[in-house]
Amino acid sequence: MNLELAVFSPKTQDNYMRHVNSFHGHFDKPLKSLGYDEVRQFLHHAITEPNFTRCFIC
Repeated sequence: MNLELAVFSPKTQDNYMRHVNSFHGHFDKPLKSLGYDEVRQFLHHAITEPNFTRCFIC
């Protein structure tokens, strides 16, 4: 709903949700408990993992 209120296009909303789901799937914790340290860990994983594209990180 927040993405719709921010007037993001449906494609942008899909991309954001795909990235959030990828982030959430990387950890075995409730999404609300993930914070700064987990974001850093995930970005490091995304940078060093050959399956992630560079545009995923940008």
